[in-house]
Amino acid sequence: MVPISHMTRRESLLAVAAPVAAGLVNGAPTKADKLNVASFGGHPDDLESGCGGTLARYSAGGQNVTIIYLTRGEAGIPGKTHDEAAAIRTEEALKACRVLGATPVFAGQIDGSSEITNARYEAFEKLLNVQQPDVVFTHWSVDTHRDHCAASLLTFQAWYREGKKYPLVYFDPEIGHRRFLPIQKASAVAANKNVPGAGSGVLTDGTTAIPASGSMLVPNWLSKTPEVEKS
Repeated sequence: MVPISHMTRRESLLAVAAPVAAGLVNGAPTKADKLNVASFGGHPDDLESGCGGTLARYSAGGQNVTIIYLTRGEAGIPGKTHDEAAAIRTEEALKACRVLGATPVFAGQIDGSSEITNARYEAFEKLLNVQQPDVVFTHWSVDTHRDHCAASLLTFQAWYREGKKYPLVYFDPEIGHRRFLPIQKASAVAANKNVPGAGSGVLTDGTTAIPASGSMLVPNWLSKTPEVEKS
C-alpha cells in the first residue's frame, strides 16, 4: 500500500474514490478481502446524487456498501405532513439502495431540524462503528443545507475520535476530478422522484477532498486507475 503522503492529490482520489467494476481486475474479492464502504448523507437522494456512481462501482466489485441517512426527508414534500413525506421518501430510499446494491440505515434525526450535540455525536459514532468501515464518504462540511453540514461534522468527529483509522472522503456533486455515470446511479437518483429535479440534475460523482487518513486501506485490485465511464 502507498501512504497518502507519498501520493499526489489526484492519485489518492483515484485510488479510493474510483474503484474498478467487478471482474475487470483480478476477479472479485474473497470474503476476507471485502471492504466495508460506508456513506453518510443528510437525506434520501443525497448519497445517490453525490457519490452514487462510486458506491455502485464498489458494490459491483463485491464490496459491502452501506448508505446511512441522517433523516428520512420529512420536510421534503410540499403539502405532505412529516410522517407522510417520511413514508414516501423512505420507500424511495429503499428502492435506490436496491438499485445500488447497498444496505440502508436510518440515523433517526428530522429533516431541517438536525442536531449536533454531545449525545448526537456519541450516538452516531456508535452507529458508524457498527459498520466497521474501511472507507467513509460524506458531504463537504461547507454547505448551504444545515442537515448536510450536520452529517459532515458528525462523520468527521466519529472518524477523528476513532483515531483516523480509515480514509474519510468528502463528496460534492457539483465539482470533481473524476466522474462516473453507471446506469445504476441514474436509476437510483430517479428513484427519488419526490425530490425536486431528481433525475434531471447532476448525475456524475465529484470527490473534492483527499482521504484524510495516513495510510491506504484499499486492496491493490481496487487501486488501479480505470477508464472514465461514459454516459
